[in-house]
Amino acid sequence: MANAVMGSVPQQEAGVASGTNSAIRGLGGVFGVAVLAAVFTGPAVLGSPDAFVDAFKPALWVGAGLAAVGTVSALLAPRHQGPQPVEAADSAAAEADAVPQMARTDA
Repeated sequence: MANAVMGSVPQQEAGVASGTNSAIRGLGGVFGVAVLAAVFTGPAVLGSPDAFVDAFKPALWVGAGLAAVGTVSALLAPRHQGPQPVEAADSAAAEADAVPQMARTDA
């Protein structure tokens, strides 16, 4: 997934894309655990081993369903050819503007 994200943005925006990807991945993990915990928890879930297993089964099915939805959405997502290459003259000018030049001192 990270390769798809990083390959679909221009090189100048790679840092923003990487940070956004990390944030979304972290939020997905947090909300995934919260949803599965909400499905799992109940008043007597720790009362016996059978109650624990009976409560755990629906949580596993919900997790499997969410994974299936994610897989299908990834397969149906449009494909990108990647960013267009930047002209050599444009990239040299952009680098000159982005990097301050050191003052030359001849002693």
